Amino acid sequence: MKFILPLLIIFSMLSGYSQEIPKHNLPTIKVSNQLVKSLKKTSSILTNTSEKKVFKIQFYGQSIVSGIDMRRITNLLEDTYPNVKFVILNNAIGGYQAPKLVRTAEHDLYPQYPDLIIFHVYGGIENGELEEIFYNIKNRLTSDVIIFDHHISYVDNDLGQEKLNKKQDENSKIIKNLAIKYNFGFIGVRDVWKNYLELNTSLTIKDLLRDIVHPNDEGKILLEWILMKHFINAVQKTNEKSNMISEQVIKDKGAVVKFTFNGNRFDVLPTKRNIGANFSIKLDGIPIDKHNDLYAVSRTSSFPKQWWPTFNRITLNKSVRQIEEKWIIHIKNLNLENQSFEFELIGDVSGYQGKGKSGEDFVSLNRAIEILASDMSAFPYENTIKEDVIQISFKVYPLFINPVSIEKVEEINLARLLDNKMHTVELRVEEGTLLNSKLIFYQPESLKLEN
Repeated sequence: MKFILPLLIIFSMLSGYSQEIPKHNLPTIKVSNQLVKSLKKTSSILTNTSEKKVFKIQFYGQSIVSGIDMRRITNLLEDTYPNVKFVILNNAIGGYQAPKLVRTAEHDLYPQYPDLIIFHVYGGIENGELEEIFYNIKNRLTSDVIIFDHHISYVDNDLGQEKLNKKQDENSKIIKNLAIKYNFGFIGVRDVWKNYLELNTSLTIKDLLRDIVHPNDEGKILLEWILMKHFINAVQKTNEKSNMISEQVIKDKGAVVKFTFNGNRFDVLPTKRNIGANFSIKLDGIPIDKHNDLYAVSRTSSFPKQWWPTFNRITLNKSVRQIEEKWIIHIKNLNLENQSFEFELIGDVSGYQGKGKSGEDFVSLNRAIEILASDMSAFPYENTIKEDVIQISFKVYPLFINPVSIEKVEEINLARLLDNKMHTVELRVEEGTLLNSKLIFYQPESLKLEN
């Protein structure tokens, strides 16, 4: 009889790590120096026991990532690092390989600006979309990044399995080399998965899958164990600090605090004395809310009975005044057979902004919103939609806070995703003081895109 991993045993794997698992052979996890060196920012926060800090992790990719149990991950990390407040986001999109994720990442990934990204996706190797995602992360964020490769999928014949293994081995090697190129951390899930099957000969490839690709409950927990075992071991070995983050303590007692910095994000970490302070921000000589490039768009909502966004990307025209606003797209005359539809765009502030239809690029009447025909991804798998008008929503929101009120001793992101260059900032204090609070500056690496 084939041995399927008992969930109780696997939970003990996640909570104990060093605990011996009866009747079960676990591979030895060897943490690479490359993974250790990639987690400088992460280690400096998680191993700092002198102050409680917030640490944001984002899991991104497609269905393999969306299947990871965030409850188990959160419980494990909170038990391991009790002095850290974890904010964990998993907004992976099932079925979206790299050629589509390169479009949706503009909404889902970069504006989040997490401390750590854990990422896996299929596709995008041949035409460069995978590397484009890596390049954008490195060029726009200071986040630590962990990339992991493919586990073992299944084909119902020996020749097909051999061909699939060879192809996924090759792609996993390419993924590893790209991770190394961009100085990201890499976890070789594939090799550990293979070793696990070799050590437990009563198991077959199918015993860890619910179909030919997706891990079943046991497979998911094995994946989580591989990722977290590597992660925690690497954090323990990291003793360097990130050179992309710098700090400055405010010594100015006055009502106006001025400073310059190089980078694309700045935060403030207040002290208890600063609680109750209120201030406004000028960036490069003008109020920060007048910077049209400091607004982002949320992921659009989905059609009934589907999980992926109706539009893969909504683009903001940076040459036009942007404001915080909720938007509705009314989709009408949907023809599933011809895969065609018409729509109207309406903002809760801007009002009616024109009509469009599938197969054609769209620009709003005020020129603030643009949608490419190639980014319209509305059509469901099942011909079951009965609504005459389908309402799709998204919002435009600021990548800054203004004005700012300090309510607790916790790092506040004041602005992010600025142009990565020298900036002049003016904080005008209306109430209280910013004396002895700490400014934190983030400066990603500036990369040249290779042809």
